[in-house]
Amino acid sequence: MYHYCWSLIQTNGPFVAHFDILYLNLMLTNVLDLPWVVPRGVRGTWMDLIISAVLAGLAFMFSSSILLQILACALYNNWWPLLSALMYVLVPMPCLFFGGGSTQFLTSRDGGGWIGAAKFLTGASTVGSLAIPIILRHAHMIDTGAMFIEFVSFFIFVCTVLCFHRVSLEDDW
Repeated sequence: MYHYCWSLIQTNGPFVAHFDILYLNLMLTNVLDLPWVVPRGVRGTWMDLIISAVLAGLAFMFSSSILLQILACALYNNWWPLLSALMYVLVPMPCLFFGGGSTQFLTSRDGGGWIGAAKFLTGASTVGSLAIPIILRHAHMIDTGAMFIEFVSFFIFVCTVLCFHRVSLEDDW
């Protein structure tokens, strides 16, 4: 592959070769599941890189959500909005206790006593994450700006959880 890329740069120039190399990379990522096309060492390297990028993205999303929580408190010099961060701790607890650490039971229609309780507790803590800033704003304990920052933080947190759920459904993990 190195000789192929170098011959592209010599004959067509670096700009055309760059797009051809990108096409070659996309072609390699599409056939990662075919062991006879890509050697095992390359396939493992690509998957490790993809897994690392996904984990780094999830960590960045989660940390930006927590940063917005703290900014909502620090910018308005009022630490009451941090009360909704308590709900962020409570949201994954039903998954840990009743779902075996997996989020797959949340989308299934299977139900037992404990599965139903886990779905209820997850929903209640999710609604609580939205309701706490609204109630605090209604009681004039926080400013409107802090409430909207809390909503953006909640939106990023929910996107992180949905991305984690989507990634955990794949068998490569």
